[in-house]
Amino acid sequence: MSNIVPQLDGSPHAGDNCGPASVAEAMRWATDHDVAPTPSQVRALMGDYDGGTTMDEHKVAWDKMIDDARRDGWIVRPMSYRPNGAIGDLVSSIRNGKGATVALDYSRVPDPYRRSLTFQGYHAVFISQMRLRSGKQEFKVLDPLADGRHAKAPRGPVWYPKDILVDALEGVAGRRGMAFYNIVQKGRQ
Repeated sequence: MSNIVPQLDGSPHAGDNCGPASVAEAMRWATDHDVAPTPSQVRALMGDYDGGTTMDEHKVAWDKMIDDARRDGWIVRPMSYRPNGAIGDLVSSIRNGKGATVALDYSRVPDPYRRSLTFQGYHAVFISQMRLRSGKQEFKVLDPLADGRHAKAPRGPVWYPKDILVDALEGVAGRRGMAFYNIVQKGRQ
């Protein structure tokens, strides 16, 4: 499906819900949308009601949703938390059919790929796949700001070239070749 779980859903923490929206997107991806939490439900599972969220909080919420998935007939594996993971391992995971919630420095994302006209801080998105296009790697990014509210934020995924993704990931980690991310796998019934 190409719809995005929007962070700006009118809830009290909408402005800071990129992480919860990305985790909600990841669970929907893992269960073919059978388990469809909202960003507010994910935030409640995190137990964090103040500002942005962290990658380790993504794992807390994910692990609590595993039982919900089981009740809906899905076997979902725990999220693999990588607080200072190698970008090469992230790329390999995506190439091998896994997904990931990641932390980006949105100020490093060029305008054609951004879905906010004003936001410049740290941002969480879900990456669901990789493809080769004209011999170059691109990554399918499900950005919770791609909600269709203006022409520069069309609803749906955007494909980031690898160099743009790497630069935005390194901007958060502060180290070359490193990133903050969580790996997830497709569930099975």
